[in-house]
Amino acid sequence: RASTRPGAIQTATSTRTPSPTQSPTQSPTQSPTKPIKEARSRYWQSLKPGMCVNLADEKNEFEVTVTDCRDAHDSEVMLRTKLSGDRTWPGDVAVEAAAEPVCLKAFESYVGIAYDESRLDWDLITTVKEDWEAGDRTIICMVFDPDAETSTEAFKGSGL
Repeated sequence: RASTRPGAIQTATSTRTPSPTQSPTQSPTQSPTKPIKEARSRYWQSLKPGMCVNLADEKNEFEVTVTDCRDAHDSEVMLRTKLSGDRTWPGDVAVEAAAEPVCLKAFESYVGIAYDESRLDWDLITTVKEDWEAGDRTIICMVFDPDAETSTEAFKGSGL
């Protein structure tokens, strides 16, 4: 059950060339002894696991702000992958249904606790019909705290 929270990107279109599929490997949580990295704007399909983000506003739905996980952020990327399927657009409901088991599996592995036992929630970003039909089936699974507008901690391995 993906949440539908305000500001979340449900779908995004693109005129950019899709980047190659990234490995769903997870990057380590940033060390608290390192200086906080400056926030930067990134194209949504360039997101990788371990990145903490503030989702785009309606003015530019393709860009998100990647920030240090110790700075206020609204989501953390836990998986970037591609769904299988032919070029026929199955519809939003079917895409979300196909993404759900993928994101739930990533959730348990990433957070370290089963989704049903966690206080955290998940959401996803996916392409729209035109991009799907062009061969792009990228999904980005994200984890967030539904009880807080932002967080200043990383969720990877947190067991929350």
